Amino acid sequence: MLDIQSAGSGWTKSVYRVQLRGQPLAIKTVNMRGKDMMKCLGQGLRNPTPSWQATPSTSECYHQAASKIIREVAILTQLAPHDHFIPTLAASPGCTPAVTYH
Repeated sequence: MLDIQSAGSGWTKSVYRVQLRGQPLAIKTVNMRGKDMMKCLGQGLRNPTPSWQATPSTSECYHQAASKIIREVAILTQLAPHDHFIPTLAASPGCTPAVTYH
């Protein structure tokens, strides 16, 4: 069993700390309650989706937010090793959340 701890969250992603084979790792995933998801789902506080406009599905919004993380990972994998960056070991764009939020 993995020891998973929340390390933080932002507009697009949630970050979790884990230990895998004794090595500390960070896992980034879509923040299902983040501003990007809420805005996409039309639940933004300042700009709610008008009733006449079709609201995207949770899946569509998830994939839109995940694409931002994928772009970030693409950049991180091209960076030279540096003391201020944790190296990117792997990425899996096919991951979906295990918890469904309503």
